[in-house]
Amino acid sequence: MKKNTRWILLGLSFATMGIAMPNCPGQQAMQQQINDLQSSKGKLEGRLAALESKSTAVEGFMKKMDEALPGLVTLTQQNQTKLAELENQVKEIQAKLESMAKPAKGKKK
Repeated sequence: MKKNTRWILLGLSFATMGIAMPNCPGQQAMQQQINDLQSSKGKLEGRLAALESKSTAVEGFMKKMDEALPGLVTLTQQNQTKLAELENQVKEIQAKLESMAKPAKGKKK
């Protein structure tokens, strides 16, 4: 009979723990924290997905820029030499105009 009593007491103790645990205030606080963390996890996953899509778009834009950049550099260098030539021509024209605009010294009108 002692064995039967021991099993009955063991069963009652587990049943009592099962009934008492849901009313434990620590468990309610822990469950609230778990719920908050799950909510926060969902929000963070959404933000992460948005950031991943934006980074994919930026990556595509950067690839296009890498493809276009060598052409822009070449064009800029060509324009730089042409602008230097144009600047020299303008300076020559200004020098000619200045020499034509100066009246000869000693002559009065």
